[in-house]
Amino acid sequence: MATDTATSIMSSSRPARRQAACVATLSIAALGFSSSSVEAEEWILSPRISVTQTYSDNIRLQPEGQEQHDFVTSIEPGFFVRGTGRRLRLNLDYNLEALAYKRNDDPNAIRHQLQLGGDAELYERILFLEFDGSRSQENSGAIETSGSDNLSASGNRTDVTTMSVTPILRHRFGGYADLESRYELNLVGTDTNGQSTSSSARRSSVEFTSGDYFTRAPWRVTFSNNRVTNSSGTVDRFRKLEGEVRYRFNRKYGVVLRGGQERNEFASTQADQDGRFWEAGLTWTPSPRTSLEGGVGRRFFGKNMFLTFQHRSRRMTYAASFSEDITTSRQQQLERNLVPLEDALGNPILDPVLG
Repeated sequence: MATDTATSIMSSSRPARRQAACVATLSIAALGFSSSSVEAEEWILSPRISVTQTYSDNIRLQPEGQEQHDFVTSIEPGFFVRGTGRRLRLNLDYNLEALAYKRNDDPNAIRHQLQLGGDAELYERILFLEFDGSRSQENSGAIETSGSDNLSASGNRTDVTTMSVTPILRHRFGGYADLESRYELNLVGTDTNGQSTSSSARRSSVEFTSGDYFTRAPWRVTFSNNRVTNSSGTVDRFRKLEGEVRYRFNRKYGVVLRGGQERNEFASTQADQDGRFWEAGLTWTPSPRTSLEGGVGRRFFGKNMFLTFQHRSRRMTYAASFSEDITTSRQQQLERNLVPLEDALGNPILDPVLG
């Protein structure tokens, strides 16, 4: 397998990217207007552009002795929009990537990358709407030779498009319980060399969480039903009923218990996909800035474990977690953040120029 070394210099409007091939990369032209922002009320529009010249000694990622070198010119204009109104929040980031190869014309391409996310309050404190969308390129096969970006002309790249709309109903039953009901419609599609595949899903969930009257023994009950229809005609289903209760002996120590029932229908080599499950663990909070939770359980796929640790200091936050669950590749596509707006702990990531 080919290895690589790469160096690059790019405009301040985009972070540097590394070529995952046997390459030497040098950006000899870079220009942009990284923070030419137009602000109206609470809306920000910022365009950008970068031009990069790359040389690769193995542009198609071929085995030793079959390498082909090439120069690649990349022109990438783009923009982002950030907006926050009284009942609306919107984040839109778009990038166009035009690639021109000097020795070979066939890999020349124009790629589109987009991330859209936002939410709206349709009825005060009761009815909400979340919406998301993305367009990106990824490796179409897990075992073929592939690169980490679109520069390598290996032919192992596919366009991935996702869309999601989720109405949300929330209600508070005094200090006893809070209700959140969701109904999500989403779509994931891929396009590889003109061959398109897609899958659509309808996911509904209802969650009750304890109110202020249960500070010593908070609880939660959740039911979810996810039905995925693939373009091939197959249907996958994931249904789960879960309950959780916690009990705090004092400020430092407590226990957590989870249990429920799940019924699944998906293609798998494992015969058993249903059954009851349980988890039991301990919680330790030696200070308001440090917490540790861990335990064991059992699901249809066998024994499972979970662990969560977090510690905050004046200038740093340390976190680690481990869990075992089932997921699908389409679900991971829906959860991807091409342009992260929050870190792993949910804290907003601030733009260094716009604050």
